[in-house]
Amino acid sequence: MDDDISSVICNEIVEKIEDEQQQNLISANECQPSTSSNNYQNISNSNLIIQENSNHPSNQWKKPTKSMFLVQQLIRKGISPRGVLSILYPMYSIPTNIPDIWILQLLQELCETRSRDKLPQWNTFEDAVELIRRSKSIMIISGAGISVSCGIPDFRSEKGIYARLKDDFPELPDPHSMFDIDFFRRNPRPFYAFAKEIFPGQFRPSISHKFIKFLEEEGKLLRNYTQNIDTLERLAGINNLIECHGSFARSTCLNCKNEIDSEEIRENVFQKKVAYCQKCKIGVIKPNIIFFGEDLTDQFHNQMAIDSTNVDLLIIIGSSLQVRPVSLIPYNIDNSIPQILINRELLPNYTADVKLLGDCDKILCLLAMSLKGQICEKMIQELTSRPHNWNNLLLEHLQTSLLKENQILTNNLNIEQFKKLFNEQPNIKKIKMDNEEVEEKIWAGNYLPVEKYLPEFNSILLVPPNINVFKGAQLFYDKDQDIFVPKAGVEQQNLDDDYENLVHSCEKSSSSSESSIISEKGGSLPCDDNSITDFCNNNDDASG
Repeated sequence: MDDDISSVICNEIVEKIEDEQQQNLISANECQPSTSSNNYQNISNSNLIIQENSNHPSNQWKKPTKSMFLVQQLIRKGISPRGVLSILYPMYSIPTNIPDIWILQLLQELCETRSRDKLPQWNTFEDAVELIRRSKSIMIISGAGISVSCGIPDFRSEKGIYARLKDDFPELPDPHSMFDIDFFRRNPRPFYAFAKEIFPGQFRPSISHKFIKFLEEEGKLLRNYTQNIDTLERLAGINNLIECHGSFARSTCLNCKNEIDSEEIRENVFQKKVAYCQKCKIGVIKPNIIFFGEDLTDQFHNQMAIDSTNVDLLIIIGSSLQVRPVSLIPYNIDNSIPQILINRELLPNYTADVKLLGDCDKILCLLAMSLKGQICEKMIQELTSRPHNWNNLLLEHLQTSLLKENQILTNNLNIEQFKKLFNEQPNIKKIKMDNEEVEEKIWAGNYLPVEKYLPEFNSILLVPPNINVFKGAQLFYDKDQDIFVPKAGVEQQNLDDDYENLVHSCEKSSSSSESSIISEKGGSLPCDDNSITDFCNNNDDASG
């Protein structure tokens, strides 16, 4: 959309709001004292925030959206953030005690949300191999999923750190508060109770870490942007590395800012005691981890500004893409750049070109073997040094298959072949019960975990067009509806659009109702460039 069209839309909305304000002016003045000075102050503060954010280092790599342009224009026209929000999202209301500054920050986050169009030519595991083979500047975003096999618990799974914190520290408003900088300043105990679980020096880098290192040695790794704080990328020897959320390597006193090597607080961490500064004696020591409420470093933003224009393939490994601004990276590189997701489960609201679902280590092993050459040889050496039973199975398979030049390393299955792998079970009527455990048992006969029925470690089920399912994937087959779903017991109509497309041996056309501006399915807010027209259309409908 051209800027002059955006200006026309802006002026139309401004006129509508000004008309409403004029109509309510007399009654409002009769009911309450004048707040013009407060409104002026709020607008001035809003403009200051807009100015600050326009100079933020993240703007070096984040693509501006037309919807953000519209919001900024409305604010500069004198419309309060609350007024803007009420026009853009008329079906939602904000409590009166929420300040305008917070609403403006909310608007900015909403307007950063973008969508991505899938590249139709890339879909299968073989396509992923070809993409890696031909790429020379691969960007990798890695998350907690690549460290789980090392013995480090992840954060957001059913048995992850956040789930256990609910029971151990009921005073936490929510599990994320453990990494909230304001909460840490008030009460660092929950953090120090958990820190032992991921403190450096206890773990060996995983197969996934080594795969990334092998890519670097092949000259293919542009950069590894890790969301992990466990320093295992460093231990694996990865040099082209950005630790997006900091790490445990160094720590700093919150009072006097004295910086130390984190080895100095090892004893405190393992005794689950809060560490205090030995210099000023009163300050709490905080590892150099980016907490919620803290901005990422300029190093991250500056490097992203360079890498976002040089990347030729993006691979996301073991990340839920739930934390900004890292979660925005896939939407701020050119849409023509292929993207691969390697994860145990699907990610709502993220469109990858090739999706490889399952255990990250095993998938990356198969990728390395399929790439052949040096990276294959290095992976075999790495597997030989690790005493895991699945490694032995893989090595045994390789000894025979690699001897043949054109031997296919994977066992590819289609949906019909997959259905033959399990015996038909009688349909069980789904009855909702108060006891969740009983309910789960009743439903178990209808929801089959896909990975359980895959015959071999190297089996791949292709769910068209682009979901490749391996051992370890969190994906279920619903026998009743003859569809694949991300979680047992989830009704199809509650699934994200991405999940609804998982489907079916018999292709069923589903009529979808008009989507609201705010998706009620996944809670995402589609404020991409195409949303401005929707805003205006919805506003016209509401006013008409």
